[in-house]
Amino acid sequence: MEALCNLIHVAHQYGIRRVILPEENSKNLVEVPLAFLDSLEIILVKQMEEILQEALHGGCPWRQYQNF
Repeated sequence: MEALCNLIHVAHQYGIRRVILPEENSKNLVEVPLAFLDSLEIILVKQMEEILQEALHGGCPWRQYQNF
């Protein structure tokens, strides 16, 4: 829990506006000060594919190839 607070604090400090976290961490977000949460877009994901969809605009570029 403390590690999540530190991660979000550092993201806030460095002007990062978007943080992708595992959905299991959602229960720990109550520990994070609202001042940090208000300045960030928190994206909760379950699978790696969701991370790629959020991080790479347009999703996984190799998904267009059936043999990949």
